[in-house]
Order: sequence, then structure tokens, then C-alpha cells
Amino acid sequence: MADFWNQLSAPFAGTSVRWRIGRKSKKGDKALPLAYIDARDVMDRLDSVVGPANWSTEITETARGRVLCSLSIRVDGEWVTKSDGAGETQVEGEKGAISDAIKRAAVHWGIGRYLYSMEAPWMEINQFGQFTDQSMARLAKIAGRHAPKTTTKPEPSSVETVRKLVPELGKLERWDAEKIQEVLSLSGFGLRDVQDFRKAKDLPPLRELPIDHLNRTIEWFLSPTGREALTNFRS
Repeated sequence: MADFWNQLSAPFAGTSVRWRIGRKSKKGDKALPLAYIDARDVMDRLDSVVGPANWSTEITETARGRVLCSLSIRVDGEWVTKSDGAGETQVEGEKGAISDAIKRAAVHWGIGRYLYSMEAPWMEINQFGQFTDQSMARLAKIAGRHAPKTTTKPEPSSVETVRKLVPELGKLERWDAEKIQEVLSLSGFGLRDVQDFRKAKDLPPLRELPIDHLNRTIEWFLSPTGREALTNFRS
């Protein structure tokens, strides 16, 4: 159950977090930012954690026009429902109210709840009442600090292929420029490209590296990350 809750309440990627204007300063040059996510992000989270067939929503409207969302999730074979509501938004009216109601109900399940405690200092706004580019850059950093720290699983790379073609890869026992050039050429680059890259980054030449370090460095330049770094360097 704890794992289930942790998955639902996990922070979203920083790029998924959006910001809207909250309370404005007396001078009207600053505003408090309010973080939010899209209702589609909520749906995607529910699909990925509990599965599309194990959650549902029911939208109703009160006599006063408040839109309520009842979000049900099947937990251990039984349906559990949590509800919340919202009024019409200034932007999208009824459609906006439904989206807000879904997001509010999802908060009861932990989805996006951390957004309410995210730091939100006063940010500069322009004459149109929008956050300035500098403010948006600062807000992006704030959202990024809360984003999950994921380690990217290495994708299948040419290193594995090259190892089959060149058994010596990773087993160099001495400096061999000809062999290194042969291996690196399989990635579309050469020894000169790597040497120029390392020189520009103020890194020691390959020839000065301990043999174990040299082997690992060559493998890195054959990986997707290494090839991308060389491509960007040459572009």
C-alpha cells in the first residue's frame, strides 16, 4: 500500500508544472505564483500506477453550480472514492471547472499534493500581467528541484555491438593509436575528434590516461551520450 501511495504522490517532471498568477503586489509589478498541473497529467499518472480499468471519475453539479468530481480507485479489489469540486474558471468556464475538480479530487489521492507546499516567492510580472521571462526561468528551476531524481537507464548502444566486433575493446593494455582510431571510427568519429574535444574541455590527452581510464573513456565516446557530445561539439 505504501508503494502504491508513493507512486501516486510522486512529483512530476519539472516541465509538467505550470504557473498562474496569484495575488499581486500593491504596485502591480509582482505576483505570487501558483503551481498546477494539467488534468491529463493526472489521468496519465492514474493509468500508469493503477491501470486504465482501475479508476473512474463521476462529474456532478451542485444547485449552486459548483462542479464536483468523485475519483474512484480500485484498491485491493474494492472501489474507494474521494471527492472535491471547483467553480467555473475565468478562462474555460465549465470545461475549466471540470478539469479543476478532477485535479482537486486527485489531490486527495496524493497526486500533485506537493505543489501546495512548493516555495513560491514574489515574481516580477510585465505590463500585461504575465510573468516575465526571468521569472519563468526562476520558476522552472523551482519546479526542477522538486522533480524526481531519475537515473536514466543506459539505452542499448553501439558499445555492445562494437564489443562483439572488436573483442579488444575495453581490454587495451597499452596505447595503440591505430587500434583506438579503428574502434572510434565505428561511431562515425576519429581519434582527432576525441582529442580536440578533450582539449577544448581542458581534459588531459588520451595518451596520458591510465589504461583502465583510457578503456572507459573510449567506451563512453561510443555510447549515445558520448556520440551526442561529439556531434554537438562538431556542429
